[in-house]
Amino acid sequence: MKVNSSELDDVREELLQALVNVITKDLYEKICIGLFEEHKVVYAFIIATSIQRKKGLIDSSMWNFLLRGAGIVDKNEIPAKPESLVTVSQDSWELIYQISEF
Repeated sequence: MKVNSSELDDVREELLQALVNVITKDLYEKICIGLFEEHKVVYAFIIATSIQRKKGLIDSSMWNFLLRGAGIVDKNEIPAKPESLVTVSQDSWELIYQISEF
């Protein structure tokens, strides 16, 4: 039985991805043994966002916004908070608006 090269490449890619998934999970579990419970969530977040950034699912500008915030913003350019968002603070509204600009 002959197998063409594209099928072989697909199988290799599947096996490689399965190997990466197993190694990632195993590493996570082994490292979590030595972490406090509250640190496990942070560690899981770092791993998940690193994988997503590597795949291009998280844009670098959004990542920078998450880490650093909006930065210096001219508050005169931000529209007034809608009345439907009465429970949202002004600072939160400004962040929501900045995120919506992405």
